[in-house]
Amino acid sequence: VAGPLYYKGAPLPTVLCFITLPHLLAATQCFWEIALGKDPAQQNLRMRTVVFTVAFYAAMGLVFVLLRGAEPAISAWITGPLAILVLVAALPAWDLARVTRLKPAHPKRATPARILTRRILLVCAVLGMVAALFTGVLPAAAEKLCAVSPRWRAKVATPEKPAPHPPQPSAPHGGEANRPGMDSSALTGRHELPPKSNIQSTGTVQLYLRPHDRIAAGHMAAAPVYVRSHAFDAWKDGAWESSVRGGQWLTDKTDGVEDGITTLQKKPPVRVITHTVFLNDADGSTLPALHGIAAYKLPAVYALPGDLCQMQAAGNIRYDAVSAPIIWDALPDPAQLRAGNSGNPAQLHISDSKIIQHTIFTEATLRPETNRSLNTQIAGVRQWLRSNIRYSTVMKGNPNLTALDNFLTGERQGYCDFYAAAGALMLRIYEVPTRVAYGFAGNDYDPDTGVFTFTDESAHAWTEVFLESYGWTVCDFTPPEKIGHLNGAKEKEKEKNPFKESAYEAQQQKKPEAPDNKKPEEFPLTAWWNDMVEKVLAMNPLELTRQGVMWLSLAAVVLFALRWLRSKSKASEDDDAFAGDERQPAYFAEFLRVFQEAGCPRAGGITPREYLAAVQRRGLAGAEFTPMIHYHYGRRYADASRDRGQEAGYLSLVRDSEQRLSQFRARA
Repeated sequence: VAGPLYYKGAPLPTVLCFITLPHLLAATQCFWEIALGKDPAQQNLRMRTVVFTVAFYAAMGLVFVLLRGAEPAISAWITGPLAILVLVAALPAWDLARVTRLKPAHPKRATPARILTRRILLVCAVLGMVAALFTGVLPAAAEKLCAVSPRWRAKVATPEKPAPHPPQPSAPHGGEANRPGMDSSALTGRHELPPKSNIQSTGTVQLYLRPHDRIAAGHMAAAPVYVRSHAFDAWKDGAWESSVRGGQWLTDKTDGVEDGITTLQKKPPVRVITHTVFLNDADGSTLPALHGIAAYKLPAVYALPGDLCQMQAAGNIRYDAVSAPIIWDALPDPAQLRAGNSGNPAQLHISDSKIIQHTIFTEATLRPETNRSLNTQIAGVRQWLRSNIRYSTVMKGNPNLTALDNFLTGERQGYCDFYAAAGALMLRIYEVPTRVAYGFAGNDYDPDTGVFTFTDESAHAWTEVFLESYGWTVCDFTPPEKIGHLNGAKEKEKEKNPFKESAYEAQQQKKPEAPDNKKPEEFPLTAWWNDMVEKVLAMNPLELTRQGVMWLSLAAVVLFALRWLRSKSKASEDDDAFAGDERQPAYFAEFLRVFQEAGCPRAGGITPREYLAAVQRRGLAGAEFTPMIHYHYGRRYADASRDRGQEAGYLSLVRDSEQRLSQFRARA
């Protein structure tokens, strides 16, 4: 009961409890028999079993500490193999001290097939009972105890933590924009279109992203990959902001399952992609991930409207996420797609810009008509922007026009912020719910490491439309050749050397700063396994070869130890071949079988010497078996040493007698 109470939901203690359960039963039986003292001759053997069982419990505790993590922290590459070695060594070591308590099987019924079947059924029955115990009985008992005494609960409810970075009001933008400012808009909760700009990127790496599926990553690299930070849906006074205020803490228990994963979408409409994000110089204001975030593999996140998630962490941080990205251009049969109902009127609010309305209603290809599909409307807006607007990160501004109107009718040039805003507001005239998302986009992919790199050159803004059956979908109006290249720079050629450590791997060596000084969370076995698999996939061939040699050497040591223990166990069984009549050495068992088939069965209660005399009286054998009987008595009653050569000779003598008796019966 104590395990499920304190480590409720953690698989590692459950597995260890299952492994130690039969040892606990054996130790209890040994203690009971020692207390009764019915068989003093076996007390030493039983006491040895007790000692080995206690040592086994200590080994299980060591395994738990190694896998869970100790202080000071030790590398998982060291603790993992040590835990496996201790576990593998503890099981056969305890098995050597076992006490045989099973009654001898009936010789006619104890066929190998029946023995195997019974063992399989026994194992299945034990597994079923343990599963029922840990899924039904123990959790129910834990809940009852917690209801009687709340102090039994390991995790006491604490007051809700404040938001890591609540939105800060910002003054209207009156100057020149010289950087994308995606993180600042997540912090302030407002993104204003600048009246003029002169943006120059520095190529500073903002984040790395590595999908866990290398095959899917290769397909993703063929098109721009969208990493979303946050989104705004309300257009007011030339700026985007969120129409809904406030946020809430989401934990891994919010979805009803305490598994260390904070779920945002329970059933995504498309296939999910699990990936790792390494964020440089994070300030806690946002947790970027692939578009369509469904879950973070974090114990808790603070969720704000616009899919903006935060956590109390800063510096270089690393986390896993699960996303279901939906891109308009990648959806099948776009002619059949329709806008959905988002349930928020603010996402349909038409801008007060008369220029946008005038453009839509005067252009023949843009007029709202009932017979036009959503695909036709989006294609019309995209074509109009491409034909009438020039992409540029430099805008001089016009004091007589707003920033958006200057983009549409004045200078008629701008960058992704303006394309996203114009596309979103134009589509709202067609009654399509829209919003503008901010983050990064690009396809700077390194196939050697499976890592996407996003710099400030990849900073991007795009339009999202709400589709029926899909939800929020990326619908980018920026010219495709400019996506991922804020200043229009060409992609730099990279040195492709599989043996050179990538920047991503170098950054992983830096220890991320913990979100707080709390006690380290429970180390699940599944998370440890997933982390190990990720590390193996990320290794270069040289490192993979080195690790493979290490693991093969460890496996060879374990196999050698098991073989040695098995040989010792077999030798012990050979020495104990005279434990009872049900287990006879091969030569004597053949002796009994041959003369029983010859018509002289062994009567119950007679000694081997008396049985040989009976065989000789019937003329079936002579004095040739007398040395064998003397050897048999010496081995059984006088603790004589074993001579395998003599036993082989006696076995050959018995088989010669069988052949002679067969020929005699044939002549008869």
